[in-house]
This record gives sequence, structure tokens and C-alpha cells, in this order.
Amino acid sequence: MTTSAKPTYRDDFSSPEDRVEVYKLLRDVFDVDVSPLQELELWDPTYRAFSYLDADGSCVANVATFTLVLIVNGQAVKAMGIQSVATRPAWRGRGLSHDLLRRALLWCDRNTQLTFLMTSIPGFYEPMGFRTIPQFSYVGSKAHRCENVR
Repeated sequence: MTTSAKPTYRDDFSSPEDRVEVYKLLRDVFDVDVSPLQELELWDPTYRAFSYLDADGSCVANVATFTLVLIVNGQAVKAMGIQSVATRPAWRGRGLSHDLLRRALLWCDRNTQLTFLMTSIPGFYEPMGFRTIPQFSYVGSKAHRCENVR
């Protein structure tokens, strides 16, 4: 594998075979095997990968989006999340992830009302316009069983 050649951009990973290289990147960078999602037919059809491939066709950098509906102030809002941001160590420091984030955010801006990202490294994303907001969780008491329900 050579890291001196310019990688090729791609965002058309529609078939399971196409996504194999993205799976390999996520496994190698995060030690996460996502292939069971495909095997169990649980792959999110709204998932869209924005990737760079090397001359051998290996995925060297990736950013992905997915769509869901969030309830914001009591209103349903179409939202997109950013996920699977990864770059192979030999390809880091070249701006690949930031370029892919830019492309993904343009896609989100054209197709949704709200974009979000959950991360443990917020400083990496701040140059792209992300900001940290407080995260809240609400927990209620255990539900009581109704004995007389038909």
C-alpha cells in the first residue's frame, strides 16, 4: 500500500459488496465489526458513506450520515447524524476527514433540518462548526402493571 498517491473520493456504497471496505476500515480503526448488521439485514438504508480509497481500493478515510426523526420542542424534526469518522493512521494529517466532513455536512444541509454528532473528542470537530451542548437524560420510575386491562 502506498500513501503517496492521491486517494480517490467515493460516496456510492449502495450494495453490501461495496461496503466491505468501509467495514474493514471501521474494524481496523475502532476494533468494531459491523458486518453482522449486513448479515442480519439490519443495515440502515439511510446510511451514506463518504470515503477516500487508495490505489488498491482500500478505504483509508470515511465519514457517514444516517437519518432519523427527533422530537424537538414537541415537533418532529428530520435529522441526520454523523458517524463512522475514521482515517487509517498512515493517512492522517492530510485533511481527509475534514474534507469528508465538509462533503457530508453539505449533504446534510441539502437534505435535513438538523445535523448532530456525538463524540468523545469534540475538539476535532469544532473547526467544522460543531459546538458542545449539554446532554440530558431523563429516567422515570418503574411502570406499574394494570391487572384489570382487557
